[in-house]
Amino acid sequence: MKRIGTPKIEKTCKNGHIFFETPGFNTCAICEISKDIPASWWKNIGAAARRALQNKKWDSLEILKHKTEHELLKLHGVGPKAVKIITEALNDLI
Repeated sequence: MKRIGTPKIEKTCKNGHIFFETPGFNTCAICEISKDIPASWWKNIGAAARRALQNKKWDSLEILKHKTEHELLKLHGVGPKAVKIITEALNDLI
């Protein structure tokens, strides 16, 4: 029986953790959790949304203020909760 789905590639991060890379998810979850996240809005967003935003290099409010809700929701891992947190953080800037 042939396996259907996205192939997973076993990788080792720079800290020696083994993780499986799939399209759209290419970071080590252990390193991701242990990162020092300074902005409160950033740490309130789920890991999948953070990875999606980081992959696009959309990891600051300065960049995100130019993105639409539709653009954010198109990213795999970014849902209504993440958009709400980002919107509230952008409103706090004003």
